[in-house]
Amino acid sequence: MDDPDRKQDAEDPAEDYEVTEEETGEGGDDDGAESVGSEPPNFRKVMRLLNNREFPVDRAEITDIASGAYDLDRGQVDDIIDHAVQRDVLAEDDGQLRKA
Repeated sequence: MDDPDRKQDAEDPAEDYEVTEEETGEGGDDDGAESVGSEPPNFRKVMRLLNNREFPVDRAEITDIASGAYDLDRGQVDDIIDHAVQRDVLAEDDGQLRKA
């Protein structure tokens, strides 16, 4: 029963998405932090949803699932996914998302 135990530790994979000095702007003079911007609302919820998926996943499918599950507009989910791609949390190839 390793799978149920692994799902119990859902917080552990989310630690990969902690706010860093780069995101808060406290880590120095790197211009990269400004270009990425701050974490969008519900970013962590959508990342936890993705952590429970087998990669690669279809971006449109995840957008539909996340928007329905969390009552978000498709545009909000697209912003969250774009932010994850910009932060190198996810990579996108031809509409498919994979872990970066």
